Amino acid sequence: MEEMHKKLAVMCPAMVNRKTHMLLHDNARPHVAQQTLEKLNELKIETVPHPSYSPDLSSTDYHFFQKLDHFLSGKFLKNKDSPKQVFQEFLAYRTSDFYQTGILKLVSRWEKCIQSK
Repeated sequence: MEEMHKKLAVMCPAMVNRKTHMLLHDNARPHVAQQTLEKLNELKIETVPHPSYSPDLSSTDYHFFQKLDHFLSGKFLKNKDSPKQVFQEFLAYRTSDFYQTGILKLVSRWEKCIQSK
């Protein structure tokens, strides 16, 4: 964390020179360990609460990656350049309607999540 703090001071001094620092990090077990929390307190870094996760709210999870997964089904990637080529092929076949449909469905998914709390 000290190394991250030093790098941040160089790359974005405004973030380090704030009255309080804020950190949004993964809520995985190592990140909430007592030693980690003590270091965050020592560095006076405020931890922003992690928002609840719902795959219904991420258009990439239910639309983009779902279609990409289907597109990749049965494909064999022969070398390290294959993933890039296949991904570019996937993108080449998507129309603007593909992205618009995913975004428009997002509103109904938000409403569904809000209603179910």
